[in-house]
This record gives sequence, C-alpha cells and structure tokens, in this order.
Amino acid sequence: RTLLSLSSINGLRSTWDAIKFYGVGSPHRVPIKIDMIRAVQKSKSVYNQEQLSLKSLADREKEQSEKYEHTNEEMKKLIDRENQLLSKQKGLQDEQKKAQLLVGEGRQRLDNALKKADIIDAQAANALIGAGDEQVKLISDELFKITDELLKIQSKRKNDLSHVQKKKQKMTTTANDQF
Repeated sequence: RTLLSLSSINGLRSTWDAIKFYGVGSPHRVPIKIDMIRAVQKSKSVYNQEQLSLKSLADREKEQSEKYEHTNEEMKKLIDRENQLLSKQKGLQDEQKKAQLLVGEGRQRLDNALKKADIIDAQAANALIGAGDEQVKLISDELFKITDELLKIQSKRKNDLSHVQKKKQKMTTTANDQF
C-alpha cells in the first residue's frame, strides 16, 4: 500500500465502495454498463498520461544530472589548470625577484666601479645588469601570458557556474509547475 500513489488508493476505495453499493458486497453481482467501461478506459488513459509525464520528467532529470556531472568534471579540470598556472606564476615571481636582485647588484657594482674608475669591473657590472634586465623582461612576458590565461579560466568558470545555476533554477521551476 505504501508503494501506491494517492490516486491509486482513491481508485481502489471507490471501486470497493461501488462493489458494496451495486453488488451488495459481491463483485460478480455488479451490473456492467457502457458508462462503467468508458470510466475504466478514461482512467487508464489518465494513468498512461501520468506515467508518460513522470517518465519524461525522470529522463530530463537524468539528462540534467549527466550534464551537471560533465560540467563538474570540466570545472575540476579548470581548477586543476588554474592551480598549475598559479604555482607556475609563483615560481616565476620568485625568479623575477632574483633577477631584480641581480640587476640591483649589478648597479651597485657599476657604481663602485665608476667610483674606482675601474673599466673592467664596470663592463662586468654592465653585463650583469644587461643579463638581469633580459631575464626580467622574459619573465615579465611569461607572467603576462600566465595572468591572461588565468583570467580566461576564471571567466570561463564564472560563466559555467552562472549557467549551471540558471539551469538548476529553471529545472526547479519546471518541476514545481508540473506538480
């Protein structure tokens, strides 16, 4: 009885009441008329339509859950990629600091060499500054690319999240409208 729907329980009660009234408690004494046959046909039709609507709702929910799982997998991949890029960005920032320290040391050596009027030390310091500047430039370009890619990933995650939330809201509204 717990597995029956409310309409099925009401139908069984109505059938039992009709047997009591028309057949004096015995089903074989109930007279069968065309109205009774039409009522049975109509109830079967209504039952079939309810089953079809429930099946279509279940299919839509299954499809939505599959899409949701697929979206979750994509989100996980995006998060993993974002974490990789953030780690790489941190490493490049550390390298950039080291390169800036190299440039700073080169400038200090250049100042000392100019004070001493030592051309060889000045050339070495100039080479050190040039190498450091080149390294800073390369790292800055790489950091710019990583930052741009991070922004794209974050934008995609934001769009996917809002899309999923809209679909959930639409699905909830549709489910509430059917019942």
